[in-house]
Amino acid sequence: MENEVPNKVIVGKIRNCLKTYKVQLWVAPYITPEGNPSDETLQELAVSFSGQLDLAVTDTLVTLKYLQQHSLLRLNQNKLFRTEGIATLHLKVGDKSQLKGLKNPAETVQTKLNVTGERLIDVVKEQLGAQDLFVKVVCNGRVIDPNKLVNEQGVSHNKTLFCMVIHPENQGKMQQLENIMGSIKGTKRGAELLAGNSSSAPQGYGAEILDQNGRSLDIPDEENEALVVALSLHKRGQAFLKKRDYKSALLFLLEADDEFKICSSSLLQMVDNYAILNLDISWCYLALKSLDALSDVTERLAKSEQFFNKSYGQNLQRLYALKGSTGEEIALFVRLYTLQGVAAFHNDQFQEAVERLKKADAYISTLNIDDTHLTRLLELGFEPIESKQALRASNGNIQKAIDFAYKKREEREKIEKDEKEKARRKKISKKLGKCKNGSRVDLDAYYNMVNNLGFEKSLVAEALKRHNNDIAESILAIQTNFEELQEAAKVFAINQSGYKRLTAMGYDVEAAKAALQHFTGDVTQAMEYLLSNMGEVPTAWSDLLRECASADQLPELSMEEEQAFLDLVEAVEEEESYDDILGLREERMYIDQYLTLIQH
Repeated sequence: MENEVPNKVIVGKIRNCLKTYKVQLWVAPYITPEGNPSDETLQELAVSFSGQLDLAVTDTLVTLKYLQQHSLLRLNQNKLFRTEGIATLHLKVGDKSQLKGLKNPAETVQTKLNVTGERLIDVVKEQLGAQDLFVKVVCNGRVIDPNKLVNEQGVSHNKTLFCMVIHPENQGKMQQLENIMGSIKGTKRGAELLAGNSSSAPQGYGAEILDQNGRSLDIPDEENEALVVALSLHKRGQAFLKKRDYKSALLFLLEADDEFKICSSSLLQMVDNYAILNLDISWCYLALKSLDALSDVTERLAKSEQFFNKSYGQNLQRLYALKGSTGEEIALFVRLYTLQGVAAFHNDQFQEAVERLKKADAYISTLNIDDTHLTRLLELGFEPIESKQALRASNGNIQKAIDFAYKKREEREKIEKDEKEKARRKKISKKLGKCKNGSRVDLDAYYNMVNNLGFEKSLVAEALKRHNNDIAESILAIQTNFEELQEAAKVFAINQSGYKRLTAMGYDVEAAKAALQHFTGDVTQAMEYLLSNMGEVPTAWSDLLRECASADQLPELSMEEEQAFLDLVEAVEEEESYDDILGLREERMYIDQYLTLIQH
């Protein structure tokens, strides 16, 4: 009976009772002077607690003995760590089917903490019962790096290690996980290309970060790369999450988590992605039946809730007041409260769990739609998704839904128009060149001097570049150095078209670029040199051209990395359907499952 594992809810209730009355099962009177359990006092305690908790005395006694045995074991483990520095780490295996056939896999490992991640992984394999297992170890939401010391990676005494295990006989899954690790590397490299220099990315792709309304954000260059990489990894993880491949998803999401932590907190407040990432990571752990292995799950979910409340208001009141909810935001809250309910269950906070789960269930009920109202909107020419979004945003009021649908169409058209204008201005700014300090020409200043003051476009551009967008200095320069600016503007125009002119004459692309670079953009000199030397340039010129190019862009992707990059593009371009987002089938399942566990 002592080895029997009691019901989780009963364990939680009795553990809470022990805390309330400050009962310590590892000391007298519950332990004899010889160090053995005192059956008599445990029996008395079981009778007392069973009456308070409305439990059978036998169940209560079994649970008390189980908790006492657990406490004594933890006491010995703490002593071992205190005296010899040997930590006890608890193992949580996501897919226990991978351990079939292994003899008595252990639930804990004991090790020093000043060992490498590789050594820890070996110890885990030994304790699980097979050295040829494929194992990825995660602690505190961080994949253990084999080459670093474990105490530098957040591993400490009594922590839980989440283990992704694949049996050696399952070669297919083993290869799949190895491919995922390679895909993560390729995704990061591809995202770095997108962030750093879109012209060097495969197929000419570029990255632009949008807010929740579809407007592009101006991100400082120093943070842009980290954010693009984080968002890219997150998007790839969500693609696997949608396929219910939770192991693969988790690996991508944990990498994204590391990248997001590089970004400033002010930047993370601009987009909701980090809040959603914490939900996605927690959801993977739940799906892998290991939510209790994510030690900071409560903190992660609290951060998500704080962000959502700030954006949408408590109970979504700010969202409803400003624009109404089309349902996607409600789906986020349903998942949040479901996860918080399950996390509370594992922390023995059963009343809190019931409240959160019922709150999630109540939000689901608000998503119901009247079919006759939906038909009316469809008859007006709105798409099914537009119609459902409008009805949910208007709490089912048909007239408000019609007004909402028209308004949203107008907003989308305006955003599209604004983004086209922004892209046009960006293209013009790039064409005008950079100022002496490296900044782009201020287009507002440029158009002001051209349209309102009547100066020639090429002179304005050259003056603003020379004087770092200072309008007063630029006007003075045009008035006092007109001819010099005019000549400089001509040279710039010639240099802009020089590369195309030389290649149009049949010269090799690399040779033309190298000659222009050597003669600092002077097309005439470059042309004369190429003509005199049969279109060839010294090796040193070509080498210098390549060095400059490599300083401005990342090395080319390998075939595997390019494929991972294209997978990223596919994941970014693929939008989850509106009905899939609001299906909430898994949320409903977990709500029913955990309410049943608590209430029965």
